[in-house]
Amino acid sequence: MNNIDVLLSRLTWPSVLVRERAAVALADLMSQEGTVMEQTQNTIMKWIGQQNLESAAILGIIAFCRLADQHRDKLPEPGIINHELRKHSLLSFELLRFLYGDHALKPDWTQCHSGEPTNNFELPEFFEKFRTNFLPPIYSRWLKEVQDRTLLPMFRQWAFEWTQLVSLGYKPSAQVLDFGGRSPGLRMLVDFPLSEVYRSAYLRSLAWAVTKGRLPEETACYLAREACPIDLGLWRVQPASKPPWWPSPIPSLGTIDTVPAQLSTILSELWDKKHEVFKENALLAASGIIQCGANTYNLSIRAMFQAATGPIVGDPVQIMKSCDDAQGSYTGQDVYFAGVLNPIKTTDISLVSHDWSILPASVYVRPHVFPRWQYWRGYRGIQLPASFLASEKLSFRCETDSIRIFEGTTQIGTWQDWTDGVTEEFTNNLPHPHGWVLFVHSDLVDEFSRLSHSKLAWICEIKMFHREHEHEDFREFSTYQLHGTTNLVLPS
Repeated sequence: MNNIDVLLSRLTWPSVLVRERAAVALADLMSQEGTVMEQTQNTIMKWIGQQNLESAAILGIIAFCRLADQHRDKLPEPGIINHELRKHSLLSFELLRFLYGDHALKPDWTQCHSGEPTNNFELPEFFEKFRTNFLPPIYSRWLKEVQDRTLLPMFRQWAFEWTQLVSLGYKPSAQVLDFGGRSPGLRMLVDFPLSEVYRSAYLRSLAWAVTKGRLPEETACYLAREACPIDLGLWRVQPASKPPWWPSPIPSLGTIDTVPAQLSTILSELWDKKHEVFKENALLAASGIIQCGANTYNLSIRAMFQAATGPIVGDPVQIMKSCDDAQGSYTGQDVYFAGVLNPIKTTDISLVSHDWSILPASVYVRPHVFPRWQYWRGYRGIQLPASFLASEKLSFRCETDSIRIFEGTTQIGTWQDWTDGVTEEFTNNLPHPHGWVLFVHSDLVDEFSRLSHSKLAWICEIKMFHREHEHEDFREFSTYQLHGTTNLVLPS
């Protein structure tokens, strides 16, 4: 077995992190000159053609997508991958459109599913019992929504497609789900062969709904993206190092937890020295883990525009929730995180809390693909500047070091993240060992503050996670701090 075959075997490894590294390595080999590139591309295309499952064949196409993002000129000619591919799907069509645009051939959707189940077909007990174990529950939620809207028996079709695929030699067994000896709440993000059976059956069911004329192709493609393991744009962004200013408190020595008090002091000093630390930039948002001895903390910083009409201070819990609830959207590619931020009205995300008016300075923007291979980014989320900060439309694109944000052609901000010991294992109610920061040029926030007669301020949330014994779930406690707020009524 040569190196290429080893990497291809790793594409279907249970570990999502191993799969991602294998795809990157295959793309790197395809970017080489001469026979290495040719041999690697031919071997991968042959491997794609040998796959019996739609979601497995997609993994080979993903490697070509990585190549296209780095070296588009080294892609094989349009139609070659399509010719080798035997298991077409809505998602393979989406990825081939990313690779070749209008040159991608649309499959015959009637050939992308198994037809109708017989009248006496019954849902297998195993399928129903474990469909939310081998796949995240979101797959079932999507199909239930399709079933409710179209009145098509989507779960029956999903089970039927699953049965057809299982008959190819995949033994239904839940034994792989029993890891044994795990602490409460500990999860592993892995994909087993049966996961791919469920996922491929999901894609086939969507294609069936399209051929029934009850589910628009565009909607079906949107739902098929759930099976894509990585956002192709975010994949380009390499995690950076943790910022040197990120708090590093000293572990508590006694029974009293002194870390929150230390963090309060560190954040106060950071606010006071922000111009010295951040130079010409303003920190709009940050979120990340702080590991201190045996205890885990999560710090969230949100910048907001604040104005007062009286002496009663706003409720920090309410303010933080308002900042976390602020959502944005973008217009851009379907499987590649890049595009133009859609306009947001200030009234859509503003809050009045007692005598304070609050306007979050940033919003969560969700990629169209949940990056299963980089799950920490999906769970913690991505924030970008609110569109009203700029006089022109804001756009963004992914580069190797960050997500870069532009006003017109001028770069005005960056989003960067870092990891700190990410593995396939994580605990349900603990934050992932990951963090990110969002900056914009200070002159944007200064100008908006002037025009809106408000002050830029921070709200900081420190979450503490604690348990007495290993067999217990973690308990969560939160404290809040405000920096830069005012109770003075500013002139309008």
